[in-house]
Order: sequence, then C-alpha cells, then structure tokens
Amino acid sequence: MSGFIYKEHSALDSAKQACDRMINEFAPEELPPKGEFYYHQGVFLSGMQKTNELCQDF
Repeated sequence: MSGFIYKEHSALDSAKQACDRMINEFAPEELPPKGEFYYHQGVFLSGMQKTNELCQDF
C-alpha cells in the first residue's frame, strides 16, 4: 500500500498500532464490548479486517 506518510509512519502503520492496542486491551470475546454493539464498533472491526488483509498478517 502506497500513500500517506506522516513523520516516517504510513497510514497503514497507524492502523496496525490501533489494531494492536485493541487486541492487547480486550479479550477476543470482549471485542466489541460484551453485550453492546454500535455502528462505529462495526466500522472499526471492518477496518481491522482490512488492515489484516493489507498486512497479510495471518
């Protein structure tokens, strides 16, 4: 993925950091927080999936 680079970090680097933070803060069964699901959480989870596909971290 080529594209935006800010202070030596790409947009993909920032996305990976956000994904890593969520994965490290929550147990898998708590993503999204247990008993709740909001539109923005679905958008974020979709972004996590796309980041994984772009990084090919399987």
